[in-house]
Amino acid sequence: MIKKNETIINTIKQVIVDAIYKICETDPSFLSNPLTSYKYVVEKTRQITFGDFSSNIALVIKNAKIGNCKEIAQLICQNIQCNLFEKVEISNNGFINFFLKNNYKEKCLKEIAISKEKYGNFAKKNLFYNMEYVSGNPTGLLHIGHARNAAAGDSLIRIWQAYGIRVDKEYYINDGGNQINKLALSVLIRYLQLFNEKKELPQDAYHGDEVIDAAIELKKQFGPRFLKTKFDDNRILDKDDNETVSVFAKNYMMSIIKQDLTNLGAQFEIWSPESNIYKYNLLDKTLQLLKKHIYVKDNATWLRTTELGDDKDRVLIKSNHEYTYFCPDIAYHNIKLSRGYDKIFAIWGADHKSYVDRMRIAIQLLGYKSEQFHVCIMQMVKLVKNGQEFKMSKRSGDSFTVQDLLKLLGKDASRWYLVSQSLDSHITIDIEKATKKSIESSFYYVQYAYVRGKQLLNKAKKMKMITSCSELKLNEEQELINQLLMFKPTIEHIANSFEVHKMCLYLQNLAKLFHSFYEKATIVDPNDKTLTGQRLFLVNCITIVIKNGFSLLGVDVVETM
Repeated sequence: MIKKNETIINTIKQVIVDAIYKICETDPSFLSNPLTSYKYVVEKTRQITFGDFSSNIALVIKNAKIGNCKEIAQLICQNIQCNLFEKVEISNNGFINFFLKNNYKEKCLKEIAISKEKYGNFAKKNLFYNMEYVSGNPTGLLHIGHARNAAAGDSLIRIWQAYGIRVDKEYYINDGGNQINKLALSVLIRYLQLFNEKKELPQDAYHGDEVIDAAIELKKQFGPRFLKTKFDDNRILDKDDNETVSVFAKNYMMSIIKQDLTNLGAQFEIWSPESNIYKYNLLDKTLQLLKKHIYVKDNATWLRTTELGDDKDRVLIKSNHEYTYFCPDIAYHNIKLSRGYDKIFAIWGADHKSYVDRMRIAIQLLGYKSEQFHVCIMQMVKLVKNGQEFKMSKRSGDSFTVQDLLKLLGKDASRWYLVSQSLDSHITIDIEKATKKSIESSFYYVQYAYVRGKQLLNKAKKMKMITSCSELKLNEEQELINQLLMFKPTIEHIANSFEVHKMCLYLQNLAKLFHSFYEKATIVDPNDKTLTGQRLFLVNCITIVIKNGFSLLGVDVVETM
């Protein structure tokens, strides 16, 4: 029997475990190692004729007394005691194939139809996560890399929440370094240019158009107040003026960043400024916690990270008494972990990969567990058109911004393509395919499956849906039911593997099966109301699951195309 909030995959795994333990009661030597040490899987079969699900358990168990894996499989099958299956068969290569009873399939479809938008939600778990993502510097517009970070982070959070995990969403504002002084200087010079002052930006200043926009707003709010403000190539010299312009410029940039993230569908509950670490003297408190692992050498303060396998110790405070980036980063992670999260997560660019182990060691030296910290590494994004890298007018230096992307693709298509491939692989978005309303666009292909289903249901709304699948005997129908059964296992898998792109793959496979079924079968047959009613019931379940899958990716459905 499938328990409430349990997936079919886990249920079958438990059936296998129970059968093996039953064997071990009479033959303790059946397993040469604990069952948990065997890496076996239960998965949907590739062809419905081989059953609904299969397992390789007999292939991975080694037993000196039993000649081959088929004999092991036979012994497991003989000890299965479960009324979930119509039959259990052993394939020629030793896989165990499970054929589900029809009444269990009906039960799943009924759950989908009754639960509607809540289908896919699991019971609440006693887990509390923190996801810190995007965290772009408040010195300019977010670029396409930040967009991928935002789409992936927000989608993973949605999937965790569906899986029953409580999550805090956090953005770390990097406003503690010299970059904010540089931003303030850039805005001030652009401000002076608005008064026809012949001032030039330093080469390493911020040159984006958004700096000009900030200067225009500065002039509106403060008038000529800063016309006599002195500065050099690095910063505004007057402390009060530097503070005023810095705060204004940072807040101005953050307001744009927040709006861009909102437009992309990413929301945050916690905004953590790096400057607070200095304001509340948290660096000294962090150093005090690490004092047993700190030493001074060459007038610099070092953290003994080699204690836990680092190739060299790391500097926290330079010989000139300046903090390294590592020091406030440790303090920030300590702040997060001190809130009581079971795990803290982040999405970092591939250029930070080497930084992960260093930070994990620091967290352990603070007294936390290594497994409480996880970083998803993200590769870069490239847009192409006609086989060439795509360029368009940009507002910020040489970056392709989130604003550019949203103008080009819109929120929904942008999010889909940004999460459609594994985070640890480079992603290339073909603009022609992405914007084309044809099956060449994977996003359109899934959207069209939903619209097709809804239109079919609207046309046949006078015909009664029948909550049964007794007449759904075509392979295409059984494949569709089988795929619907995999929705919750897919959510569970992503929640634990963080592979958000697998929701896109799931929806593409569901859409493919539905389009095939639509083309082959006469779904609405006035001469067979029973079959028509059951097929409409199946179509209704398909549209619910597609809509819910889209929702987990932060994508809206459309009713017409």
